[in-house]
Amino acid sequence: MKFHLISVLIVLILLASCSDNISREDQAVSKKQIYFDRDCDNKNISFVTDYNIKIKSPSTGTTGTSTSYKDIYAYFTFNDTVYVLYIGTIGSAASRYYPIGKEYYAYYDGSSVYVNATTRTPVEFFRQRYGRELNVSGTFHCKWNLGKFSTNGLNFSLGDFNRSIEDKKFAFEYCSLFVQNFRSGSLKDKCLLYYYNKTFNRSIEDKKFAFEYCSLFVQNLGSGSLKDKCLLYYYNKTKDIIFCRNMEQLNYACILKLVILDKDLNYCYKVKHKGECFFIFANISKDIQVCDKCDDDLCRESCKFLYILENLNYEDCELLNNEIGKKYDYLYKCYINFTLINQDEKLCTRIEDDLNKWRCFEKLALKTHDETLCDKSKDIFPTNVALRNLGRRCVNNVAVAKRDISLCFTEENTLGDSECIDNIAVDSKDSEFCDYINYEKGRFLCLWHVAKEVGDISICNEIKNIELYDFCIKDVVTEFKLNRSEACDQIQDEYLNYLCLSDVAFNSNNYDFCFKIEDESKREVCLSKMAIKLNNVDLCIMISDSDLHCYCILQLADKNSNVSICDFMIKESNTCSKKSCIDLYPFIRFDS
Repeated sequence: MKFHLISVLIVLILLASCSDNISREDQAVSKKQIYFDRDCDNKNISFVTDYNIKIKSPSTGTTGTSTSYKDIYAYFTFNDTVYVLYIGTIGSAASRYYPIGKEYYAYYDGSSVYVNATTRTPVEFFRQRYGRELNVSGTFHCKWNLGKFSTNGLNFSLGDFNRSIEDKKFAFEYCSLFVQNFRSGSLKDKCLLYYYNKTFNRSIEDKKFAFEYCSLFVQNLGSGSLKDKCLLYYYNKTKDIIFCRNMEQLNYACILKLVILDKDLNYCYKVKHKGECFFIFANISKDIQVCDKCDDDLCRESCKFLYILENLNYEDCELLNNEIGKKYDYLYKCYINFTLINQDEKLCTRIEDDLNKWRCFEKLALKTHDETLCDKSKDIFPTNVALRNLGRRCVNNVAVAKRDISLCFTEENTLGDSECIDNIAVDSKDSEFCDYINYEKGRFLCLWHVAKEVGDISICNEIKNIELYDFCIKDVVTEFKLNRSEACDQIQDEYLNYLCLSDVAFNSNNYDFCFKIEDESKREVCLSKMAIKLNNVDLCIMISDSDLHCYCILQLADKNSNVSICDFMIKESNTCSKKSCIDLYPFIRFDS
């Protein structure tokens, strides 16, 4: 009897366990259901919640990067959704609120900005005013698990949006809430664009079906811009102009195509940069007077400039001889283009402005490799010694273009122009040219420059100047990211040796090279950099300098969006402590 009762109990326990497993499986399945499957009403709710601080770098959208300022947010989580509230800015961007001092803190209360440049941060301002908990109230949209929440009149925004919706119609309904609830058109656009890219079909071959498909983006997603994006994709794929004709906002490439097909100048008034569009129409019509129909001077002159170049008639350059043509250099550019096309120096003489006239001769000298044209500087600038010397620079440039070392030597300088020789050596990547430099330091500089250009440390070995030799080794290792610590060992300068070994460690992801640095403070800077790069908190713990140790921990807390990393802080200073880490750096990312 006792055995029978025990058997019954075991069966009941197994059934209960099975039932529990089924229940959990059902819960797991139901948890995957999209919120629109739930039948519920919007609810007005209020609650008290604790909050944390988020910091992000607006210029990059992520934390842990080098930026001039960071925005600070208070955040809380409700029903697995993150809500954020902007409370201030820290860094140089806050200077727009407070124009003096080196450190800036800007605190925002929804209507005004309060600033203290030296003491309290926005976090401290916020906590002083609201305490450690927030009284939150608002409307909760249970269908979408989305709340329009506020505290003391300050409205929260959404940290992220739901990316799991499959149906386009529901995606549009969901995305539309971001304007209604969070007053953020940009977030709605971001949401719509995400679902456009997620669901967009790029494989349709039939043009008729492709056009019909693109039209659905207005019907289902309510966005003309996405319809245009779809139409542009299929225009580029099929080159069928029907896709362009049905855009709400015509793409520039489409407009140029329609101008050609329809011969309708009215399209050109719809683009920002009209000159090219009017030029295309003028070129089709073979009539430069079309350019005069431009509604602004810049459009007219740029149209004429393009037309003249296309039709290869340099005599028409004089049509650009007016205030706008000179102001935007169209007149000069017209003559210089024809000078280079025809390789005719006489066209340079038509340019009235002396500096532009010289530029014309200089460009022609480089184009034709004719150094005699460089002498024109003496005729153009007979009394200005500084501008006359432009001719020497011109000859040097021709020498490099021709790789003709003889041009680096003149009657006035029989020893040669070291800069000219140096440039030829670097351009040709041939250190033997450096031998033409007749003074030692110039030759060593040349060898350094060639070594850095080609990444060959052996060239550095020819340098007998210790200072230049050290720079040469360090630059080659750095520029070419060489993992050669033995090369760094040859550097005698302590600071350059440190920089070299740090670069080798960083490039090879091997912090062991940091331990080859003799100076303790520099070694620990190297370890700090490697700790942050390799995400290795153990390296931070090795650092004895309290400020650097603290900085290292703070950066890793920032990079990993994890306040628990602050617990690894074992050394504190007057400017940095575990408390400051916990208070200011409990980062979590809420960027997409």
